[in-house]
Amino acid sequence: MLFDLPRAGFKDLKIPLSPAILKRIWSKPIRTTVFHLTDFDGLGKLKRLQGKKKSISAFFNIEDFIIQSGIKTEGGYVVELKGDILAAAQDDMSSQPDKTGRRWLSLSTLINPLDLSWAGDGLGGAAKLRGIEDDLGRLLLKILKKNGVDIDEGSHNNIIGLQWSHLGKSTGGKEKSIIIKDYIDGMEKIMKKYSKPLKSVFTDYTKKRIQEPDPDSGDTELWDELVVNNFTIKKVHVGEV
Repeated sequence: MLFDLPRAGFKDLKIPLSPAILKRIWSKPIRTTVFHLTDFDGLGKLKRLQGKKKSISAFFNIEDFIIQSGIKTEGGYVVELKGDILAAAQDDMSSQPDKTGRRWLSLSTLINPLDLSWAGDGLGGAAKLRGIEDDLGRLLLKILKKNGVDIDEGSHNNIIGLQWSHLGKSTGGKEKSIIIKDYIDGMEKIMKKYSKPLKSVFTDYTKKRIQEPDPDSGDTELWDELVVNNFTIKKVHVGEV
């Protein structure tokens, strides 16, 4: 997944929503009450995740009909939780879990402007995180060179992104594991460098919790998204059958 840059090229680079990394750079997480939509089968799975590092998607606001139709399950059950907030936005952030349960955000989601008239909004972090793209480019360049890739220092980020994707396809096993470790370690250093503005981008929505309407239609998104972990279940609300 880390090497897949299908749509936005370099801007599809993945940013880890790792609880361990965020705890090291921010110390104390924001902890609050949130809600998670699931079905009957999902309740048991959710119960087993209580107090764990593995993260889930949750919400503050959601349209009523989505509760019955579901998002990634058949829906019908809204679970009230108290958990640690890793990231929050007034729209679906398209966060992606990997095989270990760690979630990732794309760079494009992090820096793209909020677009209330189109699905897949960004978090609007470009101004606050000015320079982060260049730092990410230097990180990949360093890893590429370490692994014998012949690439110029002044290469455009999109060229770096193509070489990064190729590196992922051409390596495997222990070699690939070391590359991924170098990437995550390097990403942590960059996230620490931008810790203050990054926390603002990731968590400011928890302060207002109100979705802004589209300036033309007046509509809001169908749900907001929070990435949470280390949660405890408070209540289960069952929708009408």
